[in-house]
Amino acid sequence: MDCLQYSEADMKELEEESAKENHPQNYMEEEEEEKEEIQETSDNDEDEDVDGDIKKFTLRRSAGCLLEMIANKFGVDVYHQAQPKLLEFLQSENWLLKEAGILCFGVFGRERIEEVDAQFQDIFPFLMQSLEHPEALLRSISCWTLSRFTSWIINRSQDDPNLLKNYLTAILKLMRDDENKTVQEASCTALTNLCSHGAESIEAYIGEILHIIKLTSEKYENKSVIIHLYEVLASLINSISPELLQSEPVESKVMEIILQKWKNFPLNDKEAMSLIECTESIIATLDQNVNKYAQSFFEKNLKIINSSTEKRKIHSDKKTQFYKPQIILRCIELFSTLIERLNNDALQYLDPEQCFYLLHEHLEDKDLMLRQITLALAYQIAKSCPSLLNNYIDNIAEPLIKNLDAPPNDMTDLSVSYRNNAVLAIGEFAIAYRENFQKYIPYCAETISKILGKSPRLHRNFGQTLSVAIGQIALVDPDTVTPLLGNFLKSFCVNIATMRNHDDSTRQASMGILQVMLKNLRAVSDNLLFVCNFLVHLERESQELNNLACQVLSEVRNLAGNHWQAFEENLPMGIRGTLRERFIQ
Repeated sequence: MDCLQYSEADMKELEEESAKENHPQNYMEEEEEEKEEIQETSDNDEDEDVDGDIKKFTLRRSAGCLLEMIANKFGVDVYHQAQPKLLEFLQSENWLLKEAGILCFGVFGRERIEEVDAQFQDIFPFLMQSLEHPEALLRSISCWTLSRFTSWIINRSQDDPNLLKNYLTAILKLMRDDENKTVQEASCTALTNLCSHGAESIEAYIGEILHIIKLTSEKYENKSVIIHLYEVLASLINSISPELLQSEPVESKVMEIILQKWKNFPLNDKEAMSLIECTESIIATLDQNVNKYAQSFFEKNLKIINSSTEKRKIHSDKKTQFYKPQIILRCIELFSTLIERLNNDALQYLDPEQCFYLLHEHLEDKDLMLRQITLALAYQIAKSCPSLLNNYIDNIAEPLIKNLDAPPNDMTDLSVSYRNNAVLAIGEFAIAYRENFQKYIPYCAETISKILGKSPRLHRNFGQTLSVAIGQIALVDPDTVTPLLGNFLKSFCVNIATMRNHDDSTRQASMGILQVMLKNLRAVSDNLLFVCNFLVHLERESQELNNLACQVLSEVRNLAGNHWQAFEENLPMGIRGTLRERFIQ
């Protein structure tokens, strides 16, 4: 516990950070030199933080982590051992000791120890008072500790509504008035926790909260604090009811904040990533109201993607932050989310040539993560607004299909992920573009059937995606798939039967393979147990699927003749009973 106090070295470092915040111009040149050194020596590790925001593990932080582990393991026993020293710290006139005591109490608070919760009732007024202490570090740690008791505050406010109101007011006051970066971060974190755990409790204060978020979004300049502010807004949006968010005053205030930030979009920056994530949360909740803002988002997105792509080309021989594609990746994800929400309504906001350029530029990117996200966009366009690419099918299909071709033993997670998205897109392209995609179907069908039939240890999701795609291809061109059926039918039946959610794509796949089964009964007979298991897992609601299943089973029974009865009797009871109930007339 003694190590929880700030050391002299810690205090010196904090003073230097404070000086940088107060006089940034004196340190800009030095920081640029440091960034250049980092860029020259770094490898292409996408998790590297060139802005130097990774927190250093000081003795204080290590002691705090260790105490938290001990508290988690031993609970109330270790709390009893720590209590005398904890009380000594809290009652000390030395603010550094007091600060360490508040930190210690917050560490125990996370473990939900009953005695700690009971004592919190007595310490709550002390912590609230400490939010106004002259020392910023003590204000910050008090806010952090209070946030760890968010559930206690919400539960207790049912009997005493003023408790929550006073706590929220104090947090918002710190956000608005405190000039210290650490306090601003702590108050934002406290409000994020409050939004996440007490959505219904804070809905009455939504106007006041949004007013403070708007003020601080215009005031805050430090990047890490702004990121915390986006987290507050995203948490608020995800927590409150959609009806409240879509009400005119709330929606207009939220969109005013977001659109202003997009107007001054920060390129190649963590702040940009947080803004995009926050925007995605809003789009997911706005429902049809997203149309009002779609054009602004699409236009800005394309500008950012194109600008970042050009910068990336210029810096392709250097491993700098411009070389890394995170901004492009996140913008394409947002682009895809918008299309998914708007469906064909997206056509009025998009230029087909620009969308083609976006896809073609990144479908074969050396960065596999960026390629994976671009493939997901191709899939979403084909599914939601296919006419957008009507004039570019050949230009998109060739690089799209190349993504099927990976080394046969390359089953790394990233390789599987981008190939999975390629297969998803191919299946949807087959359905959406039919005749225009016809010449690519034989190669796709043969390649997918080989992967599905000959790879013994496919990732489960990848196997299911392959099965859906080959079924969609079968629905479009059953004659091409019929001779291949025996290669993959067992895997197909297992994969589709184990899928929990059956959407339109799964229904299309099942329909396609059932039609092909009627053309290749020999393959069905060779895999009959798996076929029966597949049939009993078909959706009951689809009469068309049920009718096709009856036809397949009738043809198989006729082909089996006298052998059918013996086979049926040996089926597992669940499969046998469902077959008789649903398909055997």
